[in-house]
Amino acid sequence: AAPAGERALAEEVISGEIVDELEELAEVELTTVLEATVSGVDVNRETELLFAEDWSTGNFMLDFLVFMGASELQAPPPEAVVGTSSGLGRRQMRRQISARVPVPPGPMVPKTTRATFTFR
Repeated sequence: AAPAGERALAEEVISGEIVDELEELAEVELTTVLEATVSGVDVNRETELLFAEDWSTGNFMLDFLVFMGASELQAPPPEAVVGTSSGLGRRQMRRQISARVPVPPGPMVPKTTRATFTFR
């Protein structure tokens, strides 16, 4: 085993490298893929449908996932969580949906994969 001083130095170097990598990632410029105005959508209704106990057709996100080829959808009931990212401790609803989704074709790539979608 390495002496404590060497171990601490190694941890500091590794931490510094990780921090450097994170800083580099933060500097990456994001690319806007789509910016649009969607009219005729009742956001309040869609939110109610998204977090309803019975998740069924007529829900925009469910219909969109099915349209995109998702199968084996599992939508357990939503859960109430306390939001911590804002530091305000606001109560939020969260729903996690799991599904099998198609993968774009490529060498040695499966036709589908499992994915989890989290909505807040």
